[in-house]
Amino acid sequence: DLDFLLRNQRIETVVLDGGFTDCCVLNTAFDANNRNYRVIVLQDLVRGTDEPLEQAALAMVSLHLGLVMSSADLLAVWRQRAPNLPKETQT
Repeated sequence: DLDFLLRNQRIETVVLDGGFTDCCVLNTAFDANNRNYRVIVLQDLVRGTDEPLEQAALAMVSLHLGLVMSSADLLAVWRQRAPNLPKETQT
């Protein structure tokens, strides 16, 4: 069970991306919030059934469940807090 694994690793925050923002991502955000995890949804790495439903789901997350931010902003925060993180590799 994922909750068991996360708690054993002392993980307190879940970062979500994926398809169907208005279904799968939103339900996962609700479940994580209900289990007292901090929730972050990466708005540039999710897609909804359509644009209005995606925006509505992101608004629900932002208003009630956690943070909505870009992956670049999250990476910048992580780099600021842990300056020894490896830089992106160029291909």
